[in-house]
Amino acid sequence: MKKQVYALAACTLLLCSSGAYAQSKMKDGTISSTALPNANAILDLESNKRGILLPRIALTATSSASPLSAHVQGMTVYNTATAGSGSTAVIPGYYINDGTKWIRLISKREVSLAN
Repeated sequence: MKKQVYALAACTLLLCSSGAYAQSKMKDGTISSTALPNANAILDLESNKRGILLPRIALTATSSASPLSAHVQGMTVYNTATAGSGSTAVIPGYYINDGTKWIRLISKREVSLAN
């Protein structure tokens, strides 16, 4: 009996842990689709009425990882602060990290206003 309990527990653990590597699709019910998650995405969001809200943090300068503990290549955030000076200053907006500094993502509208 004891061996059967251990075998059942091992099978249950194996089945539960295999799902940890699966892709996920999150839906809000605004789209009636049976499509599977995109094979190239770890997370596939589906909605006609909602967007994604990235973490909002207060950066201190493009050269500083703060408030993160280190620069992380590919990290994307919405900066809420106006801080720093010169070429390392930050203003509110979306930033992506290249592994050594924050780079502001500039909108098409901002580019046309600058010209």
